[in-house]
Amino acid sequence: MGIVKVKFRVYNPADMSKYIEVDGIVDTEAVYSVIASSLLNSIRN
Repeated sequence: MGIVKVKFRVYNPADMSKYIEVDGIVDTEAVYSVIASSLLNSIRN
């Protein structure tokens, strides 16, 4: 076992020019992704 780190982008689907880049840790058995609401609010319309 180990930790897998990834960098990914989260886009606002209403305005694809708005996005954030996130450094994340992968849980290979997870079903859902969890992202802080403060990060999501930063790319709102």
